[in-house]
Amino acid sequence: MIPRAGRPVILAVCDDPGDMRRIERELLTRYDADYHVVLRDSAGAGLEALEHLEEAEEELALVLADQHLRGTDGVGFLTRVGEGHPTAKRLLLTTRTERSGGAVLPQAIALGRIDFFEPKPGPPPNETFHEIVTGLLEEWSRPRRSRTQPSVHLVGERWSPRTHELRDLFGRYLIPCAFLPVDSDEGGELLRETGQAAQSLPVLVMPDGTVLVDPTNEEAADAYAGAEALPANGASI
Repeated sequence: MIPRAGRPVILAVCDDPGDMRRIERELLTRYDADYHVVLRDSAGAGLEALEHLEEAEEELALVLADQHLRGTDGVGFLTRVGEGHPTAKRLLLTTRTERSGGAVLPQAIALGRIDFFEPKPGPPPNETFHEIVTGLLEEWSRPRRSRTQPSVHLVGERWSPRTHELRDLFGRYLIPCAFLPVDSDEGGELLRETGQAAQSLPVLVMPDGTVLVDPTNEEAADAYAGAEALPANGASI
């Protein structure tokens, strides 16, 4: 049985021991503080875990499944996940040579059988993997956030590591953070309104109007209105 954890669950299913060790390392290092990470080494064990989660009325946030599970495939497994846990996000883990996915994997996304696919993590760093996982968790958590909670606005470059770190920071604590790419009309307008230049990024605009240019995590936490939702000291990614 899976004990009630009080945290949303991330379930990973992979039957290759080496790949599973790398998946375990990445998930526990980055997400264990906020999510209960459950690991299973076969499709059958994964399905049993899903049944236990449903019986315990646990919230399932994300399921990661290897495309090459013995006895089935990851798309088929994640399709079954969607039948029993329709709100959970589903990430298919592929090999590096399957990065493009051909026509099959994009079609699986279009048919709603999976949400995304990404190669299994390798030696660190695995930032692209974490961008996908964090994005899916953010999508899953969005409907659960308070509708009255004020949003932080973040203007930055789409692929900037620092922009991603700040989005990840607020996402971890379920604080709405509206990302506006610097080359978008909305991003440019907000920079003009706050008197900031596109050369000084990223820019955070807090709900009370406070503007921060490339702040540290601690500065962002201190400036957030309603700081009880985000640790003000020692905040980390």
